[in-house]
Amino acid sequence: MSIEISQLEDWYREKIKEKVQIYTKDSEKICNQLEREIKDIKPVIEAIMDENIKAPEIAVSAAKKLGEKLLELIDYYLTIPSEISYSKIDDLIAEIDKFNSQVFKYGKIWIPQLTKQYKSLLKRLNFYIMQIQKQQENLKDLQKKYHWMKKLESVFERIDILKKELKELKQLLGEEQELKDKINVLNAEINEIETQIKVAGIGDKIRELEEINEKIQDLHTRANSLLNTFQKPFKKISQAMSSGKVRIDASVQSIFYDIMDKPVEVVVGERYPIEKIKKLMSEVQNVLQNKDVGLKSQDVRRALRKIALLRKSRELKEIREEYRNLVNHRKKIEQSKEMNAFYELNKKKEEIIEKRKGLEFQLESVQDKIRDLKNKISNLKQSLEEEIKNNLNEEIEIKLKELN
Repeated sequence: MSIEISQLEDWYREKIKEKVQIYTKDSEKICNQLEREIKDIKPVIEAIMDENIKAPEIAVSAAKKLGEKLLELIDYYLTIPSEISYSKIDDLIAEIDKFNSQVFKYGKIWIPQLTKQYKSLLKRLNFYIMQIQKQQENLKDLQKKYHWMKKLESVFERIDILKKELKELKQLLGEEQELKDKINVLNAEINEIETQIKVAGIGDKIRELEEINEKIQDLHTRANSLLNTFQKPFKKISQAMSSGKVRIDASVQSIFYDIMDKPVEVVVGERYPIEKIKKLMSEVQNVLQNKDVGLKSQDVRRALRKIALLRKSRELKEIREEYRNLVNHRKKIEQSKEMNAFYELNKKKEEIIEKRKGLEFQLESVQDKIRDLKNKISNLKQSLEEEIKNNLNEEIEIKLKELN
């Protein structure tokens, strides 16, 4: 049997109606008697508060304070529930306990100050307080007798919890949809920008820039390979220079150290003329031919061959010229009207993508909460179905469209 969550409470209430009626009838009987006792005790309290009683002033004052406090306690603690349930009777019993505790507390303060003129009134007050306690005991006995009612009524608490969780789930599902809608709007904006880029024919310029950058990277690799051979000899010469064994002409020393630290920049950059680089190589060649800097003979020969080739070759000049031409061409493209438009569009696109990332992070967080809450609701639904089966010996399925 399938039941909508909105109908479950009424359906269950009808199912346990007969069992509850017996308990409700007995509870109402005791509560009605308790209400009469409360009603009857108030005139006694008001009589105690009567300022016309011929008693010492201190006693009259104490009687008034006692009476005011008792009426306050009755109004605060002794409220009969308008609808009877096992849990509400439990609450009433607990409130009567608090009432009794407070009566004892304030009675210890003011009753000793009352004189013989209040003796009969105090006896009547005590009688009704005892009657209230008697009805409390009757309620306790009733709760023991109908202890199974607690189990029956716990279903209502579970239904309330389930409804509360479903309400939260509905709110989260709304948040999820709202975030998805916002992300879809941003995706549409990104698609629109990409269409504008395509329509403007910027793609050809971008591809050309990519090709130029690839060529520039190839030149970097060539430049690095060209001078990388000299790292070991240069290191040895540098150590020999530090110890004073050898020297390199001061005019090319900065090139010497830059080749060790940043060989690519030396080749492709404009700081050092090609002739100065070749002059440095001549200086290095002279050192390697005439000084022992700690290199193996085969490493010396290899370095000298490379230096000879480099000094004769136009490769340094070719790399630098090709690099200069590529950089200038790249700069021209980058400063074109089409690319300026692209940079503006791309900047806007990146801002939207960043905004989308934030929304996607929020969406992921909400979806994690939805997943956890759905598992919680599913477990609660299952335990509620099992409890109803145990209470009524009837199998049901609670329909929850939110879990679909």
